[in-house]
Amino acid sequence: MWIIDPNAEDDRKWLSLLDGELKVAVELDDSEKGYQDNIKLIFLENSSPEVALFKADETSFGLTSEEARQLAQWLIAAADKNDQWIQQRL
Repeated sequence: MWIIDPNAEDDRKWLSLLDGELKVAVELDDSEKGYQDNIKLIFLENSSPEVALFKADETSFGLTSEEARQLAQWLIAAADKNDQWIQQRL
C-alpha cells in the first residue's frame, strides 16, 4: 500500500514495510546535471539499531532508466511467481 508519511517534510509517497519500520520511496532527482542516474530509490528506516538494515536513518542511491526498468521487470516477475505459488497453496 502506498501511503503519504504524515511526518515527512515533503510530499513523497512511501511504501511502508516491516510494520512501518522501513519505508521506500522513488523519485526523480535531476538536481545534479550531467548524470544519468536520476531515479532516486530512498529507504527511510525507523527501527532500533539492533535490527536496523542501514547505518543511517535515510539511505538513497540513484538508478539509470535502464537499471530502473530492469529492477521493475524483476520485481514484477517475482510478484507473478509469488501469486502463482499462493494460488497453488489454496
